[in-house]
Amino acid sequence: MTPEENPQSEDTAASQETPAAAAPNPEAASAGDDLTRALAEANDRWLRVSADLANLQRRAAKDREQARRFAVRDAVRALLPCFDNLERAMRSAGAESQEAVIAGVQMVCAALPRALQECGVTAVSPEGGAFDPRFHESIGQEPRADVPPGTVLLVQEKGYLLADLVIRPARVVVSTQLPPGAV
Repeated sequence: MTPEENPQSEDTAASQETPAAAAPNPEAASAGDDLTRALAEANDRWLRVSADLANLQRRAAKDREQARRFAVRDAVRALLPCFDNLERAMRSAGAESQEAVIAGVQMVCAALPRALQECGVTAVSPEGGAFDPRFHESIGQEPRADVPPGTVLLVQEKGYLLADLVIRPARVVVSTQLPPGAV
């Protein structure tokens, strides 16, 4: 029997041809191309975002350094008149009387608070107020009956704030309760 005469052999031959001679699926190839394209686009976006981030970090570092330099420049500008007054006082110390030196030092003492204020710095001198550990540093205690405990009795060194940031706490002596039986 020839294959043409045997109907079973045609079916068998047809079923054997399909898997062996299977042509690539156009949908699968298209999906693979789409995935490759999507991966390439995602990789390109990632590279661009990474480059943008690196540029942003460089710019931010440059801006911080520039802001720091301007802040230092402004602080020095505010302090220069104080140094000028000190130099004048020193020059007059040898040539003139003590009154000239005292006047020069007084000019410096008057100019420094203005210079600090221009820089945004305020002094903290809490004498007579309540002790606050956020802004004050206790360097001593004194038992007192005439003021409540925790009252600042003496300011040894003023404290300084830059906005709400403590540059240096005020160094103070604080009142305490009298010991029992003391009068």
